[in-house]
Amino acid sequence: MRLDKFICHAKGITRSECKRLLHRGMVTVNQEIVKNPGLKVSSSDDVVLSGASIQRFEDIYILLHKPPGYVCSHLDDGAPSALNLLPESFDAFKAKLSFAGRLDADTTGLVLLSTDGQWVHRVTSPKQKRSKSKQYRVTLARSLLDAEARAVESGLILKGEPTPTRPCVITLHSDTQCDIELSEGRYHQVRRMFAAVGNHVDALHRFAMGNIRLDDSINPGAHRPLTQQEIEFFNND
Repeated sequence: MRLDKFICHAKGITRSECKRLLHRGMVTVNQEIVKNPGLKVSSSDDVVLSGASIQRFEDIYILLHKPPGYVCSHLDDGAPSALNLLPESFDAFKAKLSFAGRLDADTTGLVLLSTDGQWVHRVTSPKQKRSKSKQYRVTLARSLLDAEARAVESGLILKGEPTPTRPCVITLHSDTQCDIELSEGRYHQVRRMFAAVGNHVDALHRFAMGNIRLDDSINPGAHRPLTQQEIEFFNND
């Protein structure tokens, strides 16, 4: 891990604040003053800031099953934050957690959170490959016609946007229920795509992002840590 990232995570300070401390010679690594923020440090290194040893901070990677009525925000913005679903043992880390792909209050399902900002960026980057897609279960207000499904799959111009949506894949389960697989993440995209063909989404549930799937063992409101394989999937572009 980079020295500046290590210090920022451990002390809860910004990257610019960390650089000022390094420039002033306030940081030593293995008893030597270090001013290079990009120096790689490991768990065996002794990092000291202003005379006090810094305990190594391990990044957290979480899958959360978000129930309806919660927002993906650090603030209770008209509804309680999904962070409130995490137990008290996470209280010291909640301010450092970022949402890797948000859901609106009415949408349920898989939400990823991490203290690793670079990993969150890779998960949410619009340049992500198709293999890093998102999958949703959609319940519609009325039957989806074949022509409407083909239009959604082919790509649509959404109101206020100059470019069409990327091609996607729809799998029908019934006249009013389907799965949709997207390779991008625009604002309220699924709801807006079906509205564009004259339908309405009654219920929306995300059950997969890339290789990470929400299985039946994770109840609404519950969470689990990601496996190393799940974490590394988004590191391999």
